[in-house]
Amino acid sequence: MYLKMNIKEKIKSVCDLLFYKAKEENIDLHYELDETVPKLIIADSLNINLFLMALLTNAFNFTEQG
Repeated sequence: MYLKMNIKEKIKSVCDLLFYKAKEENIDLHYELDETVPKLIIADSLNINLFLMALLTNAFNFTEQG
């Protein structure tokens, strides 16, 4: 279902969830968002969450430094 969502908060929440996994693997996890990224988007929140989790998890698994 497509709803308005705050993409910046979604990215922060996913990074917060994966912070401890990164720490366990001695990876510094930080992110930067360009100021032109809109605050609100219309999207499927569940799929955005799954996409971000998969993207970051793959970064941990397939590189030495994330």
